[in-house]
Amino acid sequence: MDYSTYFMIALIAGGLVFGFACSVFQDAVSRLTESTFDSIECALATSRERRAAAQQYEWELEQMRHASARSSSVSRWARHGHSAA
Repeated sequence: MDYSTYFMIALIAGGLVFGFACSVFQDAVSRLTESTFDSIECALATSRERRAAAQQYEWELEQMRHASARSSSVSRWARHGHSAA
């Protein structure tokens, strides 16, 4: 027999072993797959929450910078004898 025949026999045997293993370990594979997807989903949600918190912090920091800049310009304006109204 030539190598292609051996290859075909090995391919068919591998497929049968894979099919048998899937049927025997179906519940374990299903639980493992589901837990893997759950951990990925949890990691994505955590990352999204961290990114939103960082964006909120940056926004609040920018608002404080603007408020500080406005108050310092108003105080400079008032020091020079102008009315702030």
